[in-house]
Amino acid sequence: EKGEKIDALVAHHPLGLARIPFPEVMSLQNDLYYDAGVPINITEALMKHRMDEVQRAVLPANYNQATDAARLLGIPLLNIHTPADNCVETFLTREFEDRPVKFVGDIIDRLMTIPEFQQSAKYNSPPKIVVGGKTSRCGNVIFKMNGGTSGPKEMYQHLAAAGIGTVVGMHFPESHIDEAKKHHMNVIVSGHMSSDSLGINLIADVDYNWYEGYTTPQENEVVLNAEITKLLFKKKFTLALRAYDILGQSKNLSVSDSSNYHLE
Repeated sequence: EKGEKIDALVAHHPLGLARIPFPEVMSLQNDLYYDAGVPINITEALMKHRMDEVQRAVLPANYNQATDAARLLGIPLLNIHTPADNCVETFLTREFEDRPVKFVGDIIDRLMTIPEFQQSAKYNSPPKIVVGGKTSRCGNVIFKMNGGTSGPKEMYQHLAAAGIGTVVGMHFPESHIDEAKKHHMNVIVSGHMSSDSLGINLIADVDYNWYEGYTTPQENEVVLNAEITKLLFKKKFTLALRAYDILGQSKNLSVSDSSNYHLE
């Protein structure tokens, strides 16, 4: 509309074909809770009920609205949801495992050293303690950032029994906060926009290249590479998958010059 060419859009939340089946990725939460010490039979039973609930909730969604608009405008559109959330969870888990903290306030201080949370704080949305206090001891900490959306509220009882003292997540329903209070657990809201931005920034390696001076005019290009990692087997192994030139715009150009010829 303003005369600027848009090469591509990268969104976060599921769109189009990814929207309706997205509750399937909630099964990833089973591994998080199992690694935290909750028996796998309990996590799977509780998650099955919650996944069915979320599936029914997304059925009426207008899932093609954004993708149809992008198609009509001729703009490539890509959404990266679970891989980005997984990167946030892995990044923060490693950050605090490598340098453990003692108090809940220490978690806030550490998060505020990360640029995405600093930027969010400028818009009055910093990480916030919603259950517990700055001087509350953390106990064992888990970061719940992956798995589609909020899990079952009944899980807090089992997390507390497994020795988890603090849960950090992007957002929590009121029912989850009530359960955490009931079982004397600390809860920190890291922030939805800041955590999603961190995930996209961790996963995406983007270069914008422009070409001038070529005999044959060349269009500018956006080269998007991405990598996802997953901790496996109680965080003893890391599986990594990297994709190159996701948008298919990369060019292999070379120029050779001599006194009597020019080759592109």
